[in-house]
Amino acid sequence: MGIRTALDLACADAEAIRDRFGITLSMTVRELQGTSCIPLELVKPKRQQILRSRSFSHLICDKDELLDAITFHA
Repeated sequence: MGIRTALDLACADAEAIRDRFGITLSMTVRELQGTSCIPLELVKPKRQQILRSRSFSHLICDKDELLDAITFHA
């Protein structure tokens, strides 16, 4: 398609890019052309859930035991 630079991509036809490469690159072309495709989140939404996970079968208070467990999982 003769696209070698970001300027070439910005000048490309977004629909032709979509047909050949898919929606993701087409959205990139539109963004380069000044059309916002993905709205920015100015304020993070509040979390809707809390996750609690247990990684150990018992309380670990010893630093060496904790290091061994982390090393094993890594």
